Amino acid sequence: MNREPDNLSSCKKCLFILCVLVLAALTGLVPVKAKEATTHEQWREWVGKRVDVNYACCGESACVQIQGARLKVVKEKHIVVITKGSPLLIPSYLIKAVRLSK
Repeated sequence: MNREPDNLSSCKKCLFILCVLVLAALTGLVPVKAKEATTHEQWREWVGKRVDVNYACCGESACVQIQGARLKVVKEKHIVVITKGSPLLIPSYLIKAVRLSK
């Protein structure tokens, strides 16, 4: 009965786990967090690009998410996005998050 030392088997386990994580990262199985902007200056850089916008609506508990809208205008008091062919003005104080669409 040949038995491997315990440290060798634990090393193999660590190597296996590392290989699985690398493979998952390379194939896109591990979710990548989208870049999120928090300032109007960052939003201005994204004008013309597709963004996802989370904003409060009908109270603090209700939050609406718009996905894949084209960012058209960024002002200090509001932003304008084009969604389903129509412009939508969203006041800045309601915006919870803006991030680039995938």
